[in-house]
Amino acid sequence: TEALACGIPAITTTISAMSEYITEDYPDELKLKDTKLEPAFDEFWFKEKLAARQWYGINIDELESKITWALNHQDELKRLGSICKKSIEPFTWHNAGIQLINVIESS
Repeated sequence: TEALACGIPAITTTISAMSEYITEDYPDELKLKDTKLEPAFDEFWFKEKLAARQWYGINIDELESKITWALNHQDELKRLGSICKKSIEPFTWHNAGIQLINVIESS
């Protein structure tokens, strides 16, 4: 989110907290779409395979494609930076404060 606030495009998913920032206007060239919920298992963090432990996996080929696109389209990335920045502009501390005040005053 910090990169987006600075107008720096980021390759990201539309899951978890990022779904709040990644709008329909966010460039498709930077969205990873092929994510799926998978069992979370590795030998360091999750030694046992339990159904409750899951995370979203990504398609490595898709990620590679997005990185390659970004490397080959530097001028386009500069243009997309302003779109990325707009996607996160509503999420400032000032706006959060206004929303909090509105909630308190409406109670």
